[in-house]
Amino acid sequence: MAIMALYVLSSTFFMAGATFILKVSRICRDNSKCVLKDDKFEPTKLKNRTLQHRIMENYYAPFLVKLPVKLLGLFLTLVVLSVSILGVFNLKQDFNPVWFLPKDSYGRRYASMNDIYFPHDGQSAAVYCGNMDYFNSKQKFEELYTKLCESEYISNGSVDSWFKSFTDWLSRTSSTSVAAQLQRLGKDRYPYDEATFMSLLQFYLTSDPSGLRHSQEVLISSSHEVLQINASFFKFQHRIFNSSKEEIEAMDNTQSIINSIFGGDCFAYSEVYNLYETNRVIQTELYRNLGIAMCCVFVVTLILIANFVTSLMVFSCVFLTLINVGGFLHFMGLTIDTCTSIILILSVGLAVDYSEHIGVCFMRMTGTRNERVKSTLSEMGVAVFNGGISTFLAFIVVAFSKSYVFTTFFKVFFLIVLFGLFHGLVYLPILLSLFGPKPYQSAYTTDVIMTYEKGDPVLEKSQTETTLLSDIQSNANDGIT
Repeated sequence: MAIMALYVLSSTFFMAGATFILKVSRICRDNSKCVLKDDKFEPTKLKNRTLQHRIMENYYAPFLVKLPVKLLGLFLTLVVLSVSILGVFNLKQDFNPVWFLPKDSYGRRYASMNDIYFPHDGQSAAVYCGNMDYFNSKQKFEELYTKLCESEYISNGSVDSWFKSFTDWLSRTSSTSVAAQLQRLGKDRYPYDEATFMSLLQFYLTSDPSGLRHSQEVLISSSHEVLQINASFFKFQHRIFNSSKEEIEAMDNTQSIINSIFGGDCFAYSEVYNLYETNRVIQTELYRNLGIAMCCVFVVTLILIANFVTSLMVFSCVFLTLINVGGFLHFMGLTIDTCTSIILILSVGLAVDYSEHIGVCFMRMTGTRNERVKSTLSEMGVAVFNGGISTFLAFIVVAFSKSYVFTTFFKVFFLIVLFGLFHGLVYLPILLSLFGPKPYQSAYTTDVIMTYEKGDPVLEKSQTETTLLSDIQSNANDGIT
């Protein structure tokens, strides 16, 4: 909605205001008075440019085009890029819902103290099974129990299977209360038929002390005096993981073990699996959406700049800016999560602003590459710099927020502005001064007209300029203005 509002205002209110000011200037009226005519009014001249423009034109631009400064700028870009790549490789994909709680909130303090004084041994999970043939699944449950106990992602001794406890009870019990049913056990102390299995299981869950703790894990129903299991589950505990990658591997490994034994009859689940599923897709989504956004930026930039080489240089600025931001997120203690991913994708559009204006302006300038860079910085450098500063001022207020979302927003956008300005005002001008393409053909037309209007007799006698100058003189002689 904000972007749409900006577009509408730029197309209507801003355009109307700019047109009105231009008309006022042409009839020599004071812009500050808008209506009252002032015969002494004179338009602002170039010599009255602001201090920023004079610094950019007289000091910064001439300093930047010196060869040692160019080499230093490229070396600095390479150093920052190297550090950023190191940070990108160490950037973790992690997320903790506790981060979204304000730092001084009761919930945040509780979670912090709980981790210090009562650390958990790992996340709890369970294997859930539906209405299936439990009686003939003894071998499957034994295999599942063994594999879960041997899994490197599950804590030792944490698997607590009601089926395993039940069969262990059958192998050692001699209760007189179920003596008749016990006579129908085979050599392996397992029931001959399903009716005996269900009868003994019900007794175990409701009457035996060792089975009472599993009573809530098996849902038994009776239909026409026939007992059946509608659903069941048993618990286990994962070990402590050091990264989101391990968490995803643990979830996938556990589910793979269950599927290989039971197919679709059973599955593993834990509340934290929702978080693991998010972490599974967030990195892929981030890279994919960044790639799509970058492609869109390059296509639009190529259309607007209309020069492949300059568009490629501008694209490199956006790409390097995102690499720098991603790397320094690691050094700022941030991770890849839903919050940083969304802000990073939004930042692509912001990163292109600082370099695209420089690229377009460079293509409109004539002369040597160094002269064109100096002219570009003189005309557009201050606007780009002020754009970055105004953007920074727009979001600096959230730097003091206690919200994780707002502080993350500030950190990411601060890095975008910082590296965007660096690449737009340092890296790109150096690149253009070394490898910049020829200007637009229309740039020569504008240059000849401006030179002729100044009455400068010294012109570069290229074929295009000579022809244009001849046309201008011919039109002037004919009284055409």
